[in-house]
Amino acid sequence: MPHLQFEINRHIPDATKVALAQRVRQLFAEVMDTGTDHISIKGA
Repeated sequence: MPHLQFEINRHIPDATKVALAQRVRQLFAEVMDTGTDHISIKGA
């Protein structure tokens, strides 16, 4: 499974991080033609 890493050099609210993670999960599932139940996203 590919590893994606996003580094953002400024503070963003937790709600924004969650929204980004959800969107990335959905897009990744679409691109890879798979479900989202096995995609793991870790926050810092």
